[in-house]
Amino acid sequence: MKWARVQSEDETVFVGVIVNDTFEPRADLGSDHVTGPIMDMNTLKLLPPV
Repeated sequence: MKWARVQSEDETVFVGVIVNDTFEPRADLGSDHVTGPIMDMNTLKLLPPV
C-alpha cells in the first residue's frame, strides 16, 4: 500500500493509496472527494507529492 496523488482524465485530483494496480481515494489523506470508486492506475496520472 502506497500513498499517492493522482489526476484523472477529467483533471480531478485524488489523494489515496495504491494497492496492486488500483487506486483507492481516501478522505483521511486529504482527498477532495471523500469516497470514490477504486480506479485502475492505467487511467490515472501520478502526481508528485506536495
